[in-house]
Amino acid sequence: RRSCSDSYTDCYCCTDCSPVATTNPASITAVTAGSYSGTTTYDADTQTYELPVRAVSEALGFVVTWDGDSVTVGVDNVKFQIGSVTCTEGDESYTMKKAAVFRDDTTYVSSDFFSDVLKLNVSIENNALVISK
Repeated sequence: RRSCSDSYTDCYCCTDCSPVATTNPASITAVTAGSYSGTTTYDADTQTYELPVRAVSEALGFVVTWDGDSVTVGVDNVKFQIGSVTCTEGDESYTMKKAAVFRDDTTYVSSDFFSDVLKLNVSIENNALVISK
């Protein structure tokens, strides 16, 4: 994963970096992840982007599950509930900067779920948010 020590200054997606801004994060509206291309919005309060968890995760080869009874989403071995900031993987727990939300038949999570929980590369390239393994 890229970090400030890699001289990467456009990172607004993870909690590891406190970069010097070269791009206004609110101006980023496009996201690509594997075969997925879509749009995103920036949340200035949490300094993260909101992303559709199923579309992004499946485009990167993860298996996504849904348990309607407990309103729980699974991404491989990571589980979280709608409305919660807590993710679990076995005995480990992680806290996202923003609670998962369900809107318009889609579950959205903050970009730190991909960078900090799934340990993916999340970067800004050519004015687009790019997520990769």
